[in-house]
Amino acid sequence: MIDKNFSKILNKNVGGGRKIKDPEMEKKLSEWIHNYNVVGENPITAKMVKKKALELRTCNDFIASKGWLEKFKKKFKINIQKEKILAKKK
Repeated sequence: MIDKNFSKILNKNVGGGRKIKDPEMEKKLSEWIHNYNVVGENPITAKMVKKKALELRTCNDFIASKGWLEKFKKKFKINIQKEKILAKKK
């Protein structure tokens, strides 16, 4: 399932937007997210995805920005939980 979706993404029309900077990293990352969600211990967060993307990158000038993450989530139809901020008790 992941491979079919990924091949569709790579076969973009000429001039169809910005090209993927690190396609191999995105493929591995989407597989990691899928496997993580199958185990389902804790919800995956944006911070976790960005950290893993930086670990898997093969392109040194790749930056796991908020904009990149939003496009990645949309591209692979991934839901990521919002991180909860816990207030410190006084």
